[in-house]
Amino acid sequence: MEKEIYIINRLLEHDLKKFAFKIGAIKNPPHLKTSEAVEALNIAEKLSRDYLNEDAKQRCLLICALIWEHKNSEWDALPSYLTRLLARIGLIPVTKMLSKDESFESTGSVIDDLYFSSNLHKAEVSLTEGKNLILSNFQKKLWDSIDKYNFLGVSAPTSAGKSYILVNKVIQSLLNENRNFLFVVPTISLINQLSNDFRKALKNFSIDDCDIHHFIPIESNDFLSKNIYILTQERLMSGINSNSINLNDLDIAIFDEIQNIERAHLEEDERAKRLHESILTLLHDFKPKKMIISGPRINNISDLTKKLFGENSISITTELPPVLNMTYSFSYFEKKLKLKQYNYVVNDVHELELENTFIKQNLFGKQNYNKNIIELVNNLINNLNSDQSGTIIFSPTSKQSSKIAKLLTEEKSNIEKNESVDSLSDYISETIHPNYELVTTVKKGVGYHHGKMPLHLRNVIEIAFKEFNIRNLVCTTTLIQGVNLPAKNIITRNPNLYTKRSNNHSNPTLTGYEFGNLRGRAGRLMQDFLGRTIILDEEMFLEKSINPAVNPTRTIEPSYQTRFKRNEKKLNSILINNLEVEKSIPDKDIIIYIRQMVIKYGEESDEILQKVGIFLTPSVLNSVKDSMSRLSLDIHTLASNRYWDPLTLTRLHELNLRNRFPNIPTTPFDKEYVRKIFECLIFLEKHCPIQFYKYFKTSPLTNRTFFYRLIVKAQSWSQGKSLNEIISWKQEITNEDIETTLDDVNKYVQYNLPTILKPLVDINGEENNILYFMETGVFSLFERELIELGLNRELAIRVTKQLKTPTFKKNLSGPTRKIELKQFLIKNKSVLNYWDRKQIDLII
Repeated sequence: MEKEIYIINRLLEHDLKKFAFKIGAIKNPPHLKTSEAVEALNIAEKLSRDYLNEDAKQRCLLICALIWEHKNSEWDALPSYLTRLLARIGLIPVTKMLSKDESFESTGSVIDDLYFSSNLHKAEVSLTEGKNLILSNFQKKLWDSIDKYNFLGVSAPTSAGKSYILVNKVIQSLLNENRNFLFVVPTISLINQLSNDFRKALKNFSIDDCDIHHFIPIESNDFLSKNIYILTQERLMSGINSNSINLNDLDIAIFDEIQNIERAHLEEDERAKRLHESILTLLHDFKPKKMIISGPRINNISDLTKKLFGENSISITTELPPVLNMTYSFSYFEKKLKLKQYNYVVNDVHELELENTFIKQNLFGKQNYNKNIIELVNNLINNLNSDQSGTIIFSPTSKQSSKIAKLLTEEKSNIEKNESVDSLSDYISETIHPNYELVTTVKKGVGYHHGKMPLHLRNVIEIAFKEFNIRNLVCTTTLIQGVNLPAKNIITRNPNLYTKRSNNHSNPTLTGYEFGNLRGRAGRLMQDFLGRTIILDEEMFLEKSINPAVNPTRTIEPSYQTRFKRNEKKLNSILINNLEVEKSIPDKDIIIYIRQMVIKYGEESDEILQKVGIFLTPSVLNSVKDSMSRLSLDIHTLASNRYWDPLTLTRLHELNLRNRFPNIPTTPFDKEYVRKIFECLIFLEKHCPIQFYKYFKTSPLTNRTFFYRLIVKAQSWSQGKSLNEIISWKQEITNEDIETTLDDVNKYVQYNLPTILKPLVDINGEENNILYFMETGVFSLFERELIELGLNRELAIRVTKQLKTPTFKKNLSGPTRKIELKQFLIKNKSVLNYWDRKQIDLII
C-alpha cells in the first residue's frame, strides 16, 4: 500500500510541475520516465481488478488519466493497455477516445480481447437495427433500471452521462410507440440545450412524427402524435394551473437538477417551491407511468426518492466520473508564493514554491479585478489554450462578466482574420447594438455568457465556443445549472457571488457543493481525460470553508416541518380566524400553501400537506376547509394563482364586482397601453402591497420615470419590436444602457410584470392574451408559430422580416402547419445571415 501511495504521489508531483511549466511558472519542463509510467500502470492494473471497490476504481482512473495526459509519443502500446484497464472499471465508452478514429483499440492480447468483447457486449444496448449504444457500467445500470422500475432517483457526478441515457431512453420509448414525455429543467438555456439534443436524436433515428414543446401551445390542436415537453418548473405549473396542458397520458416524466429543490422550505425561494410542487402535483394529479429525479452527488438520494415517490421507488448512484478533475490553486502565506494541487481521489496535497515575481502579491484577498489580476488571467489563458482547448473564466455576477471580458481584451489585438468571428461580431452589433461590449470582445477571442443575455446571443456564443471560434468565455453560475460548454479549463478567483461587500444585504458565496458542480464542468466528455480548475486566491476559499481537496455531497430535505413547528400556534390562530396574510404575519407562504391545497384537493388535502411536513389537527383543517368553501371567487381562478392568498384574490374579485378595477389593455397596440398598465400597478400597490413589493422595490407614485420607461419597453417588446429597436431609443447609447435594458426585459417585462398582473387579468374574466405577449415578446401569428416551432424570439422576428410570410393552404391542422413551416425554413434559409442559419439548423 505504501508503494502504491508513493507511486501515485510521484505521478501527481510530475503533473503539478508539468502544469507549472505550462503556465510559465517554472522554466524547466519535468520528464516522466518510461519506467515511472510503467510502475504507475502496474499499480493501475492491480487496482482495476478490484472493480467492486469505488476507491480503487477512482485511483485507477486517476493513474490512467494522468499517464494519458503526459504520455510520450513513443508509447505506442499505451492505448491498448489503457483500454483493458478502463473496460475493467466500467468505462468502456471512454476507450474510444484513445483511438484516433474513435474505434475500440485492441488490447494486444487474444485473451484480453475476448474479455473486452464480452464486456462490450454487456455494455451494448440496441435502439433499432444497426444503431446501438455503448454504455458505462453506471449508464447500463441506469438504462436497465428505467425499464424495470417506475419511480427512480439518480445521483452521479456532473460528467457521468446521466442526460445521455435519459435522452436515448426517451428515443427508445418513441421507437416502441410510446407517445408523451416531460423533461423539467431549471433554466431556459437548458431547455435550449436539451431541445437541440433531442432534435439531433430524432433526426438520427428518422422520427418525424414527434414534436418538441418548450412553451405551452396556444392551440389544443398544436400536437403531433408524439410529444416531448421540455419546460422549466414555472412553465409547467403555469400550464397546469391554467388547464392549458394535458399530461394525463405521460409515459415518462423527468426532473433534472433536482438539487434545486433543497430551498423549497424557505419563504423567499419561489423557484424551489415550484419545482417541489410540480413534482407532487404531477404525481398526484396526472400519474405518469414513470417518474425520474436526477442530480449530482446527492447523498440521501434514496431517502429523497422514497419521500417523493413512496417505498416502491429505487435509487441509482455512482461516484466515478469519466473525466478526472484536478484543482490547482495559488497561495501567498508568510511571504511565500505557492502553487498547490488538489484532487478528491488522493488526500495528499502537493505544492510547489514559485518565484514571488510570478504573481503580484497585492491581488490576494481583494475583490476588484485590477490590472494585476487581469495580467495573471491573460497569462494563464494564453498558455492553457496552446493545446487546442477552451477556457472558462468564472464571473461572480452577470454585470461583472462583461467587465472582465472587456478588461481581458483591452490590450489585446484582434485575433487573426476569421470570417466566422467577424460575422459573429457584426451579428451581435446588428441584433443588439454596435456599442454592446460583446461586439468588441469576441473579435479579440473572449466572449461572455450568463442567464440574463437574450437567448439568441447565448445560442451563437455557445456555438462559437464549441466550434473554437472563440476560445475564452467568461461565465456565471449558469455553469452550475447544467449548461454544457466544452472547456478543459475553468479559472475562478474566489467563491464570492458579489464584487462589493454590502453591510445592508447578504453577501452570497458558492458553497463547497456548488463549487464541486462548477469544477465538474471542466473537461470535455469523450475529448478530455482530465479537466483543470485553477483557483487564483486559495485563502478566499478556505475562509468560506471550501476545501479544494473535498468534493462535498448534499443532503436534501424539502419540508416545511421545521418552520411550521416553530410558529405552529400562531399559524393555527391565523387559519382558524381566517385572517388575510399581511406583512407582519410570519411564514406567509405556509398559510397560502395550506389554503391553496385545501381549495385544490379538498378531502385529500391532509395527505398532501403531510407529505411536506405540515400536520394540522382535524379542527384546524376543518376550519380552513369551511372558510375556503365560502369564498365567492371560482376555484379555477383561485388555483391558477397558486402563490396568492385566496382571501386576497377574493377581495380583488369583490372590488371588480363593484367596478373598482382598472382598465386592462387587451393589445400592445392600445394607444392608452402605458397609462392603463401604470394604473394597474398603482392599484396593485394600494390593494396588494405584499405581492407588489415582492416584484418591485419602489413605488410607481414616487418613481414614475422608472415605471413609465419600463412599461414603454414592455409595450415595444410585446408588439414584436426587435431588441435593437428597443435599445436604440436615444442617440447616445452606452454599454451600461444596453445592459440595463436587457436586464429590464429579462427580469421585469418577461417575468415580474406578467406575474403581478396575472390575477387582475384572470379575475377580470375576459379573454386577454396581453400576458402572453409580454412573456414571449411576439404579437403576430406567424412569429408565435415560429417560437412554438423552437425558434427564439429575436430569430423569429428576423425570419419574419427577411422572408416573406408564407401563404399556407387553408384549414391546416397544427401538426401539418408545423411540417409546412419547417419545409418553408429549409427552402428559404439560404438568404438568412450565417448565424441565423446556424440556429435554425439546430431546429430543423
